[in-house]
Amino acid sequence: METKTTVYQYGFTLFELIVSTAIVGIISLLSLTSYSEIMSNHVPLQQLRLVKKSLNLARGQAVILGKSITICPLIDNKCARNQWHKSLSIFIDKGDWRILEPSDEIIITLDAVHNAHLFTYPRAAITFQPDGSIKGFTNGTFVYCTHVYNSTRKGAELTVSLTGRSRLRATKKCEL
Repeated sequence: METKTTVYQYGFTLFELIVSTAIVGIISLLSLTSYSEIMSNHVPLQQLRLVKKSLNLARGQAVILGKSITICPLIDNKCARNQWHKSLSIFIDKGDWRILEPSDEIIITLDAVHNAHLFTYPRAAITFQPDGSIKGFTNGTFVYCTHVYNSTRKGAELTVSLTGRSRLRATKKCEL
């Protein structure tokens, strides 16, 4: 007796594969514009979280090492006012205050922010003392604003208190 065996083939034909790939490509292109808008909404918070972590690192190092730790943008080895959009350096400030000298040690350097974004802080530097507090008399607030997108600008702010603690939140200081 002869038995017939039926062979079933599972899978896609070449035509089905091409059509499904084209559909996925079209959907991806349509969603790409909304993806960039979503990402621009989160950039300020992401950048300020990085700054907050760096401030916490600097404060912790000041307490552990018992030395002053400074975070600032350095121009010619001096902390520069209104240059916070450039790369930031965190260093052990052993000698002259807010000046990077050969005896000072750089702990970490943060990259500059995107050139179309705004990043400001009202002082030239933040220096943590060995007790974890900030050298100075008032609080300060970092403000990070993205580039203009659909006639709006998104932003966030990070307020640093005299005790060295910081608070992150959304802001309306970036509105046009």
